[in-house]
Amino acid sequence: EDRSLQISWDEISQQESNGDITGYEVWCLNCPGKTNFSSNVNSIIIRELSEMIAYTVLVRATNSVGSGMWSEAMTFETCPSNTYSKDSTGSECNQVEVGYFLTGDVTSGAVDCTNFPAQINQVHCRETSKLRVQDLTLNPGWWRPDVNKMNEDDTKPCFNPGFCRPIEYGDKHPSSLISKSDIHCSENHTGVYCYGCVAGLNFSFSDGCVQ
Repeated sequence: EDRSLQISWDEISQQESNGDITGYEVWCLNCPGKTNFSSNVNSIIIRELSEMIAYTVLVRATNSVGSGMWSEAMTFETCPSNTYSKDSTGSECNQVEVGYFLTGDVTSGAVDCTNFPAQINQVHCRETSKLRVQDLTLNPGWWRPDVNKMNEDDTKPCFNPGFCRPIEYGDKHPSSLISKSDIHCSENHTGVYCYGCVAGLNFSFSDGCVQ
């Protein structure tokens, strides 16, 4: 589960900056992999954070002369798994209610499944608690290339609905999936819009994947 932090700050005026701002430096205590980040605009998203960890962030501007003073430190704590925070401090961690799913987008939080009545299997959504975007079951005839995203632009009707008939949501997905998006495909189908076949089978426009 990808936990992310979106940080934004006020731009510094030219008078305050003693010249044109060329960028910003962000220092983060406990952030994964590194502590220093850079941005050309007055915001940044830091990804792949762990749950229930305290992070401290400072920001400073840079120009042709050098770097300015660090900002005051801001500390926040990420929420536990399958919850989300409505603010940057993590002071209020919200459970994902039945009928909603948790996204990996820090600006979205939990999304109502009824926002996608044609695409999402509403029964699955209403009967599943703490549902994550990657675990969504689509209705037959729909496909999406990235199981970590759910939006109108990427979730499309299949050219042949018969190729996009996923297994029932209570069943276990086969371990032989070639890509994660294959969970939306009919048995033995794979690829974009499920128009490919697993090894050993041939593709037919009328019959799908056959011996």
